[in-house]
Amino acid sequence: MYQTGLVSISFRNLSPAEIIEASKKAGLDGIEWGGDVHVPTGNVDIARQVQKLTAEAGLKVFAYGSYYCVGCTEDFQSGFSKVLDSAIQLDAPIIRIWAFNKGSADVSEQEFVRLVQESRFIADMASKYGINLSFECHGGTYTDDYHAALRLIKEIDRENVAMLWQPNQSQSETYNLEAAKALNSVTTNIHTFHWDEKRRYPLAEGKQIWLKYISCFQEPALPHAFLLEFMHDDSIDSLPEAARVLKALLRE
Repeated sequence: MYQTGLVSISFRNLSPAEIIEASKKAGLDGIEWGGDVHVPTGNVDIARQVQKLTAEAGLKVFAYGSYYCVGCTEDFQSGFSKVLDSAIQLDAPIIRIWAFNKGSADVSEQEFVRLVQESRFIADMASKYGINLSFECHGGTYTDDYHAALRLIKEIDRENVAMLWQPNQSQSETYNLEAAKALNSVTTNIHTFHWDEKRRYPLAEGKQIWLKYISCFQEPALPHAFLLEFMHDDSIDSLPEAARVLKALLRE
């Protein structure tokens, strides 16, 4: 049975308490907490408070959505330690990270080696606490292409390093289906939304393509949680309907 949740950065203007209440009312299972506004990196007191509020509401913490960029800082041990401290207090099983700050086509072999080495180092740091790392499939990073993402995961070669999948709104349906199938075995959570390069649409308008995406994850090697990200109108009032659509899609 798939689990459902919300990416908290969908509503940066709301407090953690408001997001928790809305998620619970929408019948979601949990939340990925963002590391910019809701659970600022390094502020362990807030992380502890948000974890307590989440657990008391009967919700799960699916991930800590950090903005840690592998390969982007010299003192990466110190930088990642702050991220890890927050994730530990949040009781997050996964930390979302980014792979470098430019696309795969522009990353040199020397930069790739650095990316792999640093990823291994922070993965080993996280593994001591039973925490996994998931690279986001994001434009402007090395994992902007699924072939590159697979190469990176293979080279890092750590059991606690995986991917966080989402459709690439700049690519075709064919590409996104290929990516979902190829990355299924190394994917943890899936960010769920329906938009293109021009605008966002209600999830209900993307039923057919999302049924295809979901079919790519029917036999997951890793547990998957489908996490709603960004309502088409940025309104918390749209969350119940989006949650209803998502749960209906996962039942089909």
